[in-house]
Amino acid sequence: MTPLEIALAYLDSFASGDPDRVAACVTEDFRNDQMGALGSRFQGKSQYRERLASFLERFAGLSYTPCDPFATGNRVALPYRMTATDAGHPIAIDGVMIITIRDQLVCARVDYWDGLTYLQQMEMAPVTPDGDA
Repeated sequence: MTPLEIALAYLDSFASGDPDRVAACVTEDFRNDQMGALGSRFQGKSQYRERLASFLERFAGLSYTPCDPFATGNRVALPYRMTATDAGHPIAIDGVMIITIRDQLVCARVDYWDGLTYLQQMEMAPVTPDGDA
């Protein structure tokens, strides 16, 4: 598989709702960096697997729709729209993942996502008429 195909398969694995299926896509030393005020950073497949269970449980019907991804060597830029339901609130969040592939697995993910839109959709931040908080 090409790096782009591996990254797309990883993204698609989230829709299964199965933390083992998602974790099977990453290396033992997987690095996860979520950028922004609401993001977190950690390293290791076992810690990732532990966090996946609650993440997938929280976001019912989770789906990532890729939007014109591209690859350069073993790195993939993957713009996406994430949709799910969180505590009864439908959410749609735009973001971009930069995914690095090694040995046919994801070894690093840097995820830039729109935390303000998430908070607005969860009714935790005000929305102004032009859409800004």
